[in-house]
Amino acid sequence: MQFKPSALLAAVVGTILASSTLVAGSLVINTPAHARQCIPTLITWEGDPGLFFLLTIIIPQLVLKDGEPIQEYGGLPADQYNITWPTNVRAGTTVTLSLNNEAGEFAYTSPFTIKRGPDNCNPI
Repeated sequence: MQFKPSALLAAVVGTILASSTLVAGSLVINTPAHARQCIPTLITWEGDPGLFFLLTIIIPQLVLKDGEPIQEYGGLPADQYNITWPTNVRAGTTVTLSLNNEAGEFAYTSPFTIKRGPDNCNPI
């Protein structure tokens, strides 16, 4: 089954922007302190185990054309609580990361802005 987040994302736009961290249930994703273009960023989370799905969402647009996230990392192992994100998003872009598990729990980072870095990764 393929995950289609667009309807849920549209429903929570206002809440995401007003909150530092949103948590449904016990799932929490941590907002990275520093994210630099083309420099890998460690993304961490905690909560009940389950297959995880991580999305990268541009703010204020939130999603790209046709309601799709700009990046999606699906099927992360149930015992994995971090990922090294390539931070292949242009400096100056504000993003939110969304995480959900197979139990249907969702968590979001606070919006954060990508800082300047090298451009050797062909940023989006």
